[in-house]
Order: sequence, then structure tokens, then C-alpha cells
Amino acid sequence: MKTERISSKNNPLIVRLSKLKEKKYRELEGLFALDGEKLFLEALRFGAETEYIVLSETYYNKSEKTVSDALVTFGQTETSVILVPDSIFEKITSEKSPQGIITVAKTIDFFKKYTTIYNNEKFFTEPRATIMLCDIRDPGNLGTVLRCASAFELDAVYITDGCTDLFSPKAVRGSMGALFKTPIRFESNAIAHVRNLRSNGVKVYAAALDRSAISLDELEIESDQSVCFVIGNEGHGLGDNIIAECDRSVFIPMAPNTESLNASVASSVLMWELYKRKLLSKKRK
Repeated sequence: MKTERISSKNNPLIVRLSKLKEKKYRELEGLFALDGEKLFLEALRFGAETEYIVLSETYYNKSEKTVSDALVTFGQTETSVILVPDSIFEKITSEKSPQGIITVAKTIDFFKKYTTIYNNEKFFTEPRATIMLCDIRDPGNLGTVLRCASAFELDAVYITDGCTDLFSPKAVRGSMGALFKTPIRFESNAIAHVRNLRSNGVKVYAAALDRSAISLDELEIESDQSVCFVIGNEGHGLGDNIIAECDRSVFIPMAPNTESLNASVASSVLMWELYKRKLLSKKRK
């Protein structure tokens, strides 16, 4: 493991990496940062294209072997390893109590990943369990949804324009590695995508409380039916125009006089219902 020591906060590379906290620089560089040892190992495990590994002196002194062994194990010994004083590391990290390791990776080309790994032809013809996110603004919520999508084996998560940046530090941290293994597709037009799903036989349900809404516990889904739940903004939910395009609306039954669930919690409940259906189907076979 070749390690370059940098001790100046004005070093051009340090300045570049520090700017990755901002979306416009992530887009400009095509890079994003993952804070912590777990995400470092997850990034290597799932084949992320790493550009730099930044280590604080304190972390290096304790865990240099962990890093070098992992880079060898996953065949990424050519990745640049940068060693910096703790004070400079704090300039790069987005964490309040950082572990001392940051992985800088290329932003993921989900379209390429999808077309090369997942079979387009079977996408609408086999039973699918999917969720679509509209105007989710909290990066923590977005990351949590991805983490739950991985836990409940969702076939895809659709992220529409208006959602927060998937590669923001809070979203990346909230996903806890699910970012690398969850099938994700970006859709620029939510309404057009709902129409496309329905035209391909997918039942699309809006998570909304309106006159036509049915309680989740009363929703009957056929075992071979492809389903997509649509989740709206944390504050104002889904727009009427999107709701109108869905097959119908679904609400999560709760105890009286309680506040509504936030977007990530509501998503997890809906995804669990889809996963439960998959478990029951396996038991019947």
C-alpha cells in the first residue's frame, strides 16, 4: 500500500476533496465521499471504483493493517492512500465524530449497472416489488429507504427528480452500504413513469389519504402481481396529479390521534408488506 503524506490544508487535492460536501462539486468531479470503516469495506466488497482512501494519523496508527489487507483482498492496491494530520482530516469529513477514514469513489452509473446486471426484458414480466420516491428532501430519509429496500429485497427503487442528492454524506451514511447493492433507477418524470409502469401491468399505489384510499391491511395483492408503492414529500405528500395516475391510494392504519409517519418509516412499512408476500409465497412452494 503506497501512502502519500499531505500536511498542508491548502494542498490542491485536500481542497478538492473538501468540496465534495457540496452537490455541485460532487457532480463536477463525478466523485462522492464515504465516511467510516464499514462503508470503506462495503465499497470494496461491492466493487465501487475507489479513487482515494484518506486516513487521519490517529486512525492510521491503529488500523493501517485493516486498510492494506482490505485493499489487497479486493484487488484495489492501486488506489491512492492519503495520510493527513487529524486537523486536516476534520476539514474533509462531514462527521462530527469521524472514525478517521474516508473513501472517495466515483459516483455510480446506475443506468449502466442496471443494463449490464439486471435483465431489462424480464423487468415487467416477472413479479416485481418496487417503490417510487417523489420529492424526498431529507437525505437521511432517502438513505434509510435504501437500507430498508435492501433488507426487504426490493427489486428496484425509483428516485424521481426533486429528490435530494443520493450521494450526499447523510444519504450515503443512512444507506449503510445499501447504496451499492440496491437496484436504483432515476426517473425524470414521475407521472410519465407511473403511466409506463401501469401500461406494463404493474399495479401502482399512492401512499396517500384521499377519498378512494384503502387501508393497507385490506389491500389484496395477487401472488403474481407486480406492485409499486409511491411515496411523496415529507411535508405535503404526493401531488393530486400523481395520485390521479395511480391505480388507487393506500394508507397505513394507525392508532387514533397519532401523527403521521415520516417518509422513511412509511416506506419501510409498505416494503415489509411486499416482503411478507414474498415470504408467504416461498412457504407455499
